[in-house]
Parts: sequence; C-alpha cells; structure tokens
Amino acid sequence: MISKRITQSAAIAGTLSFALFSSLLGSLLSLPSQAQTAEPDASAEADLEPLPDDARFECQIHERQFTVMYLPESQPDQAYPWAVPEAMGGGWSAERRCFEISDRLERYRPEGLQELRTGIENGYDTVCATTEQNPDLCQIVFTV
Repeated sequence: MISKRITQSAAIAGTLSFALFSSLLGSLLSLPSQAQTAEPDASAEADLEPLPDDARFECQIHERQFTVMYLPESQPDQAYPWAVPEAMGGGWSAERRCFEISDRLERYRPEGLQELRTGIENGYDTVCATTEQNPDLCQIVFTV
C-alpha cells in the first residue's frame, strides 16, 4: 500500500511539467512584492528527518546554479530541473531555498502529492501543495 502510494505520488509529481511550473512562477514574480521582515513559518514539523534513499526531489548544482531536481522512479539515471531558486530576501540564499524546497516536497510526497496552488500567507505570495491525505490543506512549498 505504501509503495503504491509512493509510486502514485511519483507519477503525479512526474506529470508536473517544467513549463507549467515556469509559467506559474513567472506569473507570481510579476505580482507586487509585499513589504515584510520575515517569511511565514512553513515548517509544521519541528524535527526534520533525513531524505529517504528513494528521494524524487533533491537540490543539486545544475548549470552552475542551485536547482531543485526531479528524479523519476521510472528513469533512475535521469534528473530533470524543476525549479531554480533565487535569493529573494528574508535572509534566504538560493542554496537554502533549494534545499528547503526539495526537503518540503519530499516531506509531502509520502502523503501523495496531488496539486500545486498559489496563495498568500502572512502577506507573502506562496506556492503550496495539496496531498491525497490532506486535500483541503495546502502546505507551503516556497514563498515568492
């Protein structure tokens, strides 16, 4: 049952195209920025666990930039760029954003990644994810 859910999650995540993500991110970046001093707290878990051996999202250096990469289960020797984070204020470097985004996606993946949405949290534009286990709860992936 768990492996089936992970396989389904990987298949769903695999269908998230880079073009769709780029379009979503591009539209968010064109929104006016909010003047805040700190980003919203997106981590509900106090104790972060290490990434599993079968991680599908991880931060890597790709074309000299920190990049969230998607590693499809069906293509074990292949990795696809999913997001290229930038330092956007709030004390978060591109490296920190990259590792945090990949960590969050991996934490949500066992719950069955379902959909990416945009929203606003504490005055910040966000991209969040719903899961099969929590379809009504959109968990923050990153803020813009």
